[in-house]
Amino acid sequence: MTNERVMQLIREAYEKNLTTLDLSENQLTQLPSEITELKNLTTLNLSGNQLTQLPSEIGELKSLTSFDLSVNQLTQLPPEIGELKNLTILNVYRNQLIQLLPEITELKNLTTLDLSLNKLTQLPPEIGELNNLKTLYSSSNQLTQLPLEITKLKNLTELYLSSNLMIRLPLEITELKNLTTLNVYRNQLIQLPSKITELKNLKKLDLSRNQLAQLPPEIAELKNLTTLDLSRNQLAQLPPEIAELKNLTTLDLFENPLISLPPEIVSQGVKAIFTYLKQSKTTENNEAKLIVVGDGKVGKTCLAYRLINDEFLEDVQITEGINISKWEIPAPYSENRKIKLNIWDFGGQEIYHSTHQFFLTNRSVYLLVWNARITKDYTNIYYWLHTLEAFGEDSPIILVMSKMNESDDDLNLKDLKSKFLQIAGYVKIDSKDGKGISNLKEIICETVWNLPLMRVKWVDSWYEVRNELEGIGDNLILYDEFCEICRSRGLDAENIDILDGYLHDLGIILHFKDRIGLKNIVILKPEWATGAFYKILSAKSVLHNEGVLLQNELDRIWDKETYPSAVHSQLMELMNKFELAYELPDKKRYLIPELLPKNEPDYDWDDEENLYFYYSYDSFLPSGIITRTHA
Repeated sequence: MTNERVMQLIREAYEKNLTTLDLSENQLTQLPSEITELKNLTTLNLSGNQLTQLPSEIGELKSLTSFDLSVNQLTQLPPEIGELKNLTILNVYRNQLIQLLPEITELKNLTTLDLSLNKLTQLPPEIGELNNLKTLYSSSNQLTQLPLEITKLKNLTELYLSSNLMIRLPLEITELKNLTTLNVYRNQLIQLPSKITELKNLKKLDLSRNQLAQLPPEIAELKNLTTLDLSRNQLAQLPPEIAELKNLTTLDLFENPLISLPPEIVSQGVKAIFTYLKQSKTTENNEAKLIVVGDGKVGKTCLAYRLINDEFLEDVQITEGINISKWEIPAPYSENRKIKLNIWDFGGQEIYHSTHQFFLTNRSVYLLVWNARITKDYTNIYYWLHTLEAFGEDSPIILVMSKMNESDDDLNLKDLKSKFLQIAGYVKIDSKDGKGISNLKEIICETVWNLPLMRVKWVDSWYEVRNELEGIGDNLILYDEFCEICRSRGLDAENIDILDGYLHDLGIILHFKDRIGLKNIVILKPEWATGAFYKILSAKSVLHNEGVLLQNELDRIWDKETYPSAVHSQLMELMNKFELAYELPDKKRYLIPELLPKNEPDYDWDDEENLYFYYSYDSFLPSGIITRTHA
């Protein structure tokens, strides 16, 4: 749109006596003087232009109530802006303002003022004279403090101060009794004044991206809070009193070094967090997963056995799926504390890789085992590192070169660490004579002990339930039985629901309450379920049948004592949940994507009437994605 078009719009507004004029996004570098003839104009939008200044004649638009100057290049507002006595909304968002002139205080009817994304280093004391101001945006400036006069804004309900340079909030801010929204996102706050509790009407408080190390217990007095954003701070714990905020519906704790609140509880939301905080906690639970991964025949099972028993395993069977074993080690720098490690030894055969991702969790330490004699080009090391990065998030990885007596080699560790920051160490070992094992144990111990949630205390009653479940010899129980165990420990329905989700997320049990076919059973031994998966994936009859599993084959594939017919439907539902199997329409067969033929079938394809689709992946592709897409 040209300036000629702008003049046409101004003439049209004058001839029709319009009260609203939109001149936004017109590349205007100056405002035509003719605009001052629009005496009845109440709304003027000049946003998204290239204005560096406003003419002094702007003060002649006495009827203006809404003035939008956002996204321009104004370095200051003219003194005549103060003549626009009827303005209720003034938007100067994203300009180059370095100061506000005192004349702005003449705008007594202003209810909304947006000064965000400018270069203001301070707000003038005169701003306190804007008695009717309800909303003040001053985000993304360079403010280090607020003028004391801001406390005069008794009608202020919303105050936005995000992305500034404030180290602390002034105590005087608590005099703004009508505030309902306070946004101090991305500043440098190191503490929150306890007097903030005087803001009794506060509903939304955003303190994210600061440097808060603690919250005052008095925060519980903000009874009307519905949203509290504490993400990306330095909070190690929350005051128990926060659970008294009955109206809180959103509590964001993302990226805090919390040591008193498990992420599995945080992920369940406010209700679960508050329930957890209210419980008695005296039992320290120093427990983690030690997950051993790598290609087949690199010595993973021998390594796991040597770590636990300090002996060499002579007769090694190929690991089909996952072997889970327990290992207890003393905590570093402590004579009394113990660390419980659940070692998950994953089968390395490629056929099993697609299922591994469902059990790779971010509360783990990973041992990535390789053998120089087998993996000369290191391609598979990168494959595993990418896989762990995708599914294990920031969990530390210890690289282990096995069978060093047979073939010794080195990795470019500096290069690997630059690409995968979670690499915590590199050790060469030989499980046969134990060489390097003591060094590996030390690194494992140090790495595990430094996991974020070590030394966290469990809820007493939850710990008792967990121990009772571990003492049950069965592979699964009914959900009603699980609830009865919980109730016997004094848990109500709310606690049962939260504990159920917590134990599931930790991998202690498997309970998929969102699936009709699975919600009535609780699997106590995850390896029992995964064992069933791998027997299907290893079945030659299914492979020969091009990935089609017949319903009547299950009795032959699965051992009847371990997998009785009564649980077949649940196990197949579980495979369907993990996209490892799909029930076909006849209800008598299943398609197993991982066992589909590797060669593309011949289709009678009409090139003129149909389209070809090609899938291109620019980054790392985890195992199994293609087969599931194919299915």
